[in-house]
Amino acid sequence: MQRNWPALCQIGAKNQLLMHLLATVDLNTDIGKRLTREFNECFCVEPIKGPIPLSVLVYENRERAIKNRAESGGSNFYGPLLDCWGVLDAHNIPYLYFGRTLDGEISGPHPALPPTINSESKTGDVVEYQGTKFVVVGNNDNRGVDELAISPLELIDVSA
Repeated sequence: MQRNWPALCQIGAKNQLLMHLLATVDLNTDIGKRLTREFNECFCVEPIKGPIPLSVLVYENRERAIKNRAESGGSNFYGPLLDCWGVLDAHNIPYLYFGRTLDGEISGPHPALPPTINSESKTGDVVEYQGTKFVVVGNNDNRGVDELAISPLELIDVSA
């Protein structure tokens, strides 16, 4: 069973708590199976491409970070950087990295941050790159490696 992300986003516009429940419940449990029957429009057999709620991605990322932090003895917690713990990869959401530093010099293998993107952008901010709208999914300016990551806006619902 797969989640129907567009339907979940519509629920999120009316009831965030219900959307989070349906988006994060383990579908293999008894309650998960019951919820898929009761809210069958929110689930499907084949994956549906559509925007995934940003709040769900942040939640999943947080859960992965907490697990990783526990396994690493308390280190490795980077906050809402959706590019760090594989949550974007798990949902097949592509992302682009840009390198930047405070003094304007680029370090690392990534292209320079374009002037159309604010270097202070936070996760969830909508930016424009080459005439297309993207959402910032990571801005890790405090890890020693200065990178900003963006993903296509049509794959992430920033309002849900």
